[in-house]
Amino acid sequence: MTHTQHPNPNLPAAPLPEHERMGLLMSLALDHMLDPGEQEQFEQHLAQCPPCARQWQLWQAVDSRFQDPPLMEPPADFAVRLEARLARQERRRNLWLALGLGFLTIGVWAASILGIGVLLSVLAYQFVPWVPHLFLFVTDLWAALVAFGSTTWQLAIGLFKAPSTLLAVAGYLLLCLLILGLWTRFLHRSTGGLARA
Repeated sequence: MTHTQHPNPNLPAAPLPEHERMGLLMSLALDHMLDPGEQEQFEQHLAQCPPCARQWQLWQAVDSRFQDPPLMEPPADFAVRLEARLARQERRRNLWLALGLGFLTIGVWAASILGIGVLLSVLAYQFVPWVPHLFLFVTDLWAALVAFGSTTWQLAIGLFKAPSTLLAVAGYLLLCLLILGLWTRFLHRSTGGLARA
């Protein structure tokens, strides 16, 4: 084995074994930093040394992997689609936040109004003499309305059980729709001249 002094300033000045020196030269050759004399010496050594030639081929293969562009690039509109998706997610998050705050605000207001209403009702019931009578009147009126609604509902169910009633109701609805359509057409024609004038 011969020991030589390497003239390249990037390498140490101390003599190195030939294979170790070739490893440094391989690194410089990958970066295209060898001068013509070193390049010739490097190529001669590779021609005479199969292990170094195999190592050089391996180094070149690894270097080409790093130099080549990536195997798969994102689509051209990837950034645009990603920004749009992030914007949609941000809008959705803001919408849910706004809805949550809205419902919370409504809930607080409703609870406050209900509490004030209950408090005023209790105070009025105890200290205003005619409020109990008004309360009894409202409850009686509510009971009468509920009874009237229930009776009307039962009457309607009883009437609709007969096929002739269904036919009469369908005819009445058709007649109402026909009259409404004719009235709309009449209004349209009678006001159409005013709109054009």
